[in-house]
Amino acid sequence: MCLIDHSEAIALADLAEDVAVRGNKGAITEISKEKVRTIHTSLYHTHIPKLVEAGAVEYDQDRDLVRTSETSERVQHLLSIAADGEEDR
Repeated sequence: MCLIDHSEAIALADLAEDVAVRGNKGAITEISKEKVRTIHTSLYHTHIPKLVEAGAVEYDQDRDLVRTSETSERVQHLLSIAADGEEDR
């Protein structure tokens, strides 16, 4: 989860770039603006609302900032348990 690496709120556009870089394992200059825009749209319409609903993140729509919530550590722990279970298969 990219947000775990940020101790402060991050602009949704910056988060989209971070996700693009991690997903493509390359520098942001190597990723098309269209790809970043697609990720931004997906974050805005799908992923961020679901994470807000789950209590994992807080989103300030007026300022377009995303931050982890106080319960995000618990969510991260559950995700790591799930990932460990997948590795055991």
